[in-house]
Amino acid sequence: MIHSHPSPAVSVTWVLLADCRQARILESESLDFHDLVEIETVLNPVSGLAKSDVPLGGRKAEQVQRRAVADPARKRADDFRTGEQFAAVLAYHLESGRLRQRFRYLLIAAAPTFLGCLRKQMPPVLGRTVIEEIANDLTRASVPELQQRLTTCNRAMQG
Repeated sequence: MIHSHPSPAVSVTWVLLADCRQARILESESLDFHDLVEIETVLNPVSGLAKSDVPLGGRKAEQVQRRAVADPARKRADDFRTGEQFAAVLAYHLESGRLRQRFRYLLIAAAPTFLGCLRKQMPPVLGRTVIEEIANDLTRASVPELQQRLTTCNRAMQG
């Protein structure tokens, strides 16, 4: 019996946009990102966000921010704890995608503190797929904004 294996995602790049509350995964088959498509949204279950709260370039971000904890020190501690847990979940999810050969390259744009949590949780083999890290929260950016930003980033990497 011959087992078929998925063909390697030769040039597919996943773009992860994340903070401690949510992550968006986009996919592109080219490094100029002209064909960038959002394929998945992952919510941190302890963040209190619902699918309807996920900002897609609209006013939902303002509504979510209004519900934030009033005490900034407590909010930072809570964000860090939930961020570490969510980073572990995302690292597992990304590693699963890598093992299933869904992508070959990974570009990560994440809030700076969360990016550090994510790095700690990623297995070394997954880390070797990372072609770029952007320490900036782009979870609310639209696909056209991301295409422009990533195209500029790609030119800087090559140039």
